[in-house]
Amino acid sequence: MLKYEKYGCYKLTGMKYKCLKQADYGIHHGYAIAERNNQYDNAIIIKRKDNGKIIACVENEGNRQLYDFIIQNEGKVHALYYIWKYSKNRIYGCAYIKDRDEY
Repeated sequence: MLKYEKYGCYKLTGMKYKCLKQADYGIHHGYAIAERNNQYDNAIIIKRKDNGKIIACVENEGNRQLYDFIIQNEGKVHALYYIWKYSKNRIYGCAYIKDRDEY
């Protein structure tokens, strides 16, 4: 069994509002956390594992199932994320987030 086969790939947003430092770019371990107090949507944030800094949000489109899975797992699951710059002002990101218990 591969280590990350219970993970799905999700697009990240909002990085330009998080005051990212150079050390925040690249590949890092972190957590996907369901924001239970967000009245507008099923928001999921990504935090760095080593310092707890909020890095990004998971794109809202189609994330209800992921949100429910995270809630069932005490509100937090492992994530491996990658953030990179493209051009001068464009920041992209994706995260592999544990989104199921069975393969």
